[in-house]
Amino acid sequence: MSTHIEIEFKTLLTKSEYERVQEYFNLKEIDPKKQTNVYFDTDDYFLKQRHIIVRTRLKDGSIEFTIKMKRKKGNIEINQPISEQDFQNLVNNSIIPNGVVKVALNELNITTIKVKAELTTYRYEVNYHNCLIALDESYYGDKIDYELELEVPEYDYGQKVFRELLEMFSLPHRLAKPKAIRAVEYSQQKNPS
Repeated sequence: MSTHIEIEFKTLLTKSEYERVQEYFNLKEIDPKKQTNVYFDTDDYFLKQRHIIVRTRLKDGSIEFTIKMKRKKGNIEINQPISEQDFQNLVNNSIIPNGVVKVALNELNITTIKVKAELTTYRYEVNYHNCLIALDESYYGDKIDYELELEVPEYDYGQKVFRELLEMFSLPHRLAKPKAIRAVEYSQQKNPS
């Protein structure tokens, strides 16, 4: 179990911009990390309306259950590992695993959540000026998008490094909704209820 404040800057990329950044950091020589996120919400999208994301992340043979709550300068992120059985019970039966995420959901009077979207990302990570660059290629439904994220230790410093990165690669800053929102909105368009 861990709780931390996540501070990140991001921009959507075109495929050619993605490939340019990938080439600059010699990333084609290594395999990206695969992670699959499954996003959950209530039937009436209570969480989405309050800028709260609940997800599981399958990565490197483990499963992490997370709740993220938006703040002005970063997100509070609470994570806990869960078993394959807990994951299957959550996905198939809406049974929320015991732990800190369930406690946070209970504080919001939420006892049932359902799968709303799934997204698979192939991620390259590069340490850069005391920050972490994440170069992502994400798939949801028949859609593919590309994104540059910069995870930073402190907001003002991170903003400076992010601007320098954009300038270095001549990238426009395209506002990027969180992956969860993009995947859920895509799912809602494809499967209106």
